[in-house]
Amino acid sequence: MPWTVHIHYSCTGGGYTTLGEALNGALPLRIMLVLCAMKLAATVFSYSSGGAGGIFAPSLFIGAMLGGSIGSLAHRFIHSSTDPLGAFALVGMGSVFAGIIRAPITSVLIVVEMTGSYSLILPLMIANMTSYIIARRFSPMPIYEALLDQDGIHLAPHVPPDAVESMPISSMLNHDTAILSFAASMCTDELLRVWHEHRPQDVYPVLNDDQHLVGIIGADELSLLSSEPKLVPLINAADLMQAPLSVRPQDSLRSALDVMVAHGVREIPVIDELGSLIGLVDEATLAKAYLRIRSTPGEADGALESVSK
Repeated sequence: MPWTVHIHYSCTGGGYTTLGEALNGALPLRIMLVLCAMKLAATVFSYSSGGAGGIFAPSLFIGAMLGGSIGSLAHRFIHSSTDPLGAFALVGMGSVFAGIIRAPITSVLIVVEMTGSYSLILPLMIANMTSYIIARRFSPMPIYEALLDQDGIHLAPHVPPDAVESMPISSMLNHDTAILSFAASMCTDELLRVWHEHRPQDVYPVLNDDQHLVGIIGADELSLLSSEPKLVPLINAADLMQAPLSVRPQDSLRSALDVMVAHGVREIPVIDELGSLIGLVDEATLAKAYLRIRSTPGEADGALESVSK
C-alpha cells in the first residue's frame, strides 16, 4: 500500500487496516515512525480545534506503531528475529493505552481478547505498569479529566472515607444556634409550655443546678405527655428523662453516628470534660459536614491536624 494511502486512512480515520498490518509485522520501520508521529499530531489538532475525535482508537494505533518500531529497531541493531514484530506492536499498543487512559488492567484484557492467547501477558503487564507509573509521575491528571477541566467541568475530588469519618465533632458545631434544655426539677406544665414555644428538636438535654447534663428527653416522650393531660401533674422533667447520651467535641463523626444508630436517635448532645452542654449535633449537621469535606478535601486535613495538636 502506498505511503499516501497509509497516511490518509490512518490519520483521518480509525486506521484499522494499517493497524492490522502492523500487528502482522508487515509494515517497514519508516512508515510506522511516520504514522505514529502523524497520528499523534492529528489527534492533538482534532481535540485542540474542538472537532470530533476520540482517545481510545488513536491510543491503540499510536501504541502499535511505536511498539512495532521498537521491534524493528531491535531486529536491526541486536539482530533479533523478525517473527515477534507483531508481539512488539501488541505490547506497545497495550502500554500506550495504559499510559494515556490510565487503565492498565483493561489493556491487558483487550490484548488477551484480540490474540486469544496468554503468551504475552507477562511482558504486557510489565510494560503496562511501567507506562502507568511514568504517566502518573509526569502527569498526575488523567487525559479524560484534563479534557473535562479544559471544558470547564470539574469533578469532585476523592476524599478517603477514613478522612471523613475521623473529622472531629467540634468542627461541625454551630455555636450560633440556640439550644432548648430543661432543668431536672422543671414541672411538666412549664416543660410543655416551653416546648411548644421553641423550635423543635429531636432530643432535649436535661441539666442539673450546675448546668451539667444529667439526662435527655426525646420529642416522642413530650408528644405522648401532651396527649395524656392526666399525667402532667404527677411527674416532672427528672421523671421523664432517659440516661444522658452524649459525645465529646474531640470524638469523630463516626463515633456520633454509632451512638445515634445504637440508641435510635437523630440528634445527640455534645458536652465538655466537666459535663457542661456545648451544643447538639444531628444527622443534618453530619451530612452537611460530609458534603463540605468532599468539596474541600484540605479542610479534613486541617481539622485533623488541629485536633492532633
